[in-house]
Amino acid sequence: MDKLKNKYLIIGLVLLIIIGFIVFKSRNEKKDSTNKENVIKYNLKLNIDYKENLIFNKYDVTLKLGKNSELLKHGKKVDLDYQLEKGTYTIYFENEDDSSIKNEYKFSIDDDLNIGLILNSYFESLDVKQAYKYKDSDLTEDKVIVDFTSDDLEVKNYKEVVKQLENKGFTNISTEPVYDIVVGITQEESVKKVSIDGSDNFKKWSIVNKDSKVVVYYHMSSEKDPNNKEKEKKAEEKEEVAYYHSSNDIKIAQEGNKGSYAYGRFGKYYDNYIIIDFDNKVFYSFTERNDEDEGLKTSRMSGNLKTNLVVKWVFPDSSGTEKLHFKDNNPEELEYELDGGSLDWVAVDYKKTIGYMKKHTFKKY
Repeated sequence: MDKLKNKYLIIGLVLLIIIGFIVFKSRNEKKDSTNKENVIKYNLKLNIDYKENLIFNKYDVTLKLGKNSELLKHGKKVDLDYQLEKGTYTIYFENEDDSSIKNEYKFSIDDDLNIGLILNSYFESLDVKQAYKYKDSDLTEDKVIVDFTSDDLEVKNYKEVVKQLENKGFTNISTEPVYDIVVGITQEESVKKVSIDGSDNFKKWSIVNKDSKVVVYYHMSSEKDPNNKEKEKKAEEKEEVAYYHSSNDIKIAQEGNKGSYAYGRFGKYYDNYIIIDFDNKVFYSFTERNDEDEGLKTSRMSGNLKTNLVVKWVFPDSSGTEKLHFKDNNPEELEYELDGGSLDWVAVDYKKTIGYMKKHTFKKY
């Protein structure tokens, strides 16, 4: 009887141990399951731009990230999404047909992450470059990512570019025409450059404020430049002023016998000037060059520039007569008759010529 009791006792103990083990294991499995459910995973958005070769090295590439594997077709872009735990990872790239041609890219993740990679294939190597990397937390509501360069926007119509920038979130955009088309095939309103906060050399994939100052410069015909009209207006005003005469008055200058006139004739190595002073009856002649500081003057003059001004020179061993008059009745041009023929002179700025004259001493003949 005692033996039978001991037997049942042993069986009961064994059953208790088995039941306890099952309960313990079940609890641990539930705990592990709960822990796995509580593990934080982050989103990785991976953009691969596999550049296309025209002829050679057009092979496909296998991408491996952990247990994930993707085949990257040559010359294609692809967007991949992963969920990863916090940590450091390595992306492996390998020629599908030759495992010796490979490369890798390492990164760490502790937040939702965006990575852009550029892949280039060569005969004996794979080149992997990072185009951009930023966390979602970096791109706050007041920020915008610059996924372009100024060169990317050239040639496009500036209105189209403005809309594109507005769609990206920029809020402080202005435009500025550049009147630089003279001849050629450049289209009006095509973008010349884009600047952000004063620089057109900004980095692609940089993150900037939405209210950064963005200026879109665009080409326009030089004929439409409003400043040209202003210049033309000033030129017309200048034409209405006798800049070559001491009075600046065209009507007085046209009379040819009052005030002072300035004329010049320009050569390769030096310039010649004359000043005709009717008020003081003095005729000045001088040369403007570094080694010349003496001029000539005479009071022997009669007549007027409208018909003929006669100037006589009396030198110690010779003498001569010169005649001057407006060419075609235009005070801005002067015909200067000498013993050996005639020369054409042009009107020059009176004030500047007086300045040249003051650097000379004059001998009277």
